[in-house]
Amino acid sequence: MSEDRLFLFRLARELGKTIAQLDLELSPEEFTEWRAYYELEPWGTLVEDHRWQTSYELVWLNKGSGFMGDPPKLLDRDPEETERLMAEAAAAITLEDKLEAFFGPRAIEVVGEPPIA
Repeated sequence: MSEDRLFLFRLARELGKTIAQLDLELSPEEFTEWRAYYELEPWGTLVEDHRWQTSYELVWLNKGSGFMGDPPKLLDRDPEETERLMAEAAAAITLEDKLEAFFGPRAIEVVGEPPIA
């Protein structure tokens, strides 16, 4: 399904019309204007889900739940992509990053030869 056709379905749902009705009533110019408007101010389930998730995260953090870790992802529409991105992020963490995270300010840099005891 092309992106234009998918957008036509979104528009039909938003306007409460059928695709056949839009085919009769909607000029190509008006379709282009609706498409441009959608790019500026999207609507629909994905956008609403994202807004809801953001609100949920704000409440989670505001209620002092931060000590429990990050808020759960309730609306993951593409878990395979999320898993791939998380694996990439984990692979990007170097050994130095892990040592710094573990030792923190206790890590010291040895310069030159250590003294002979």
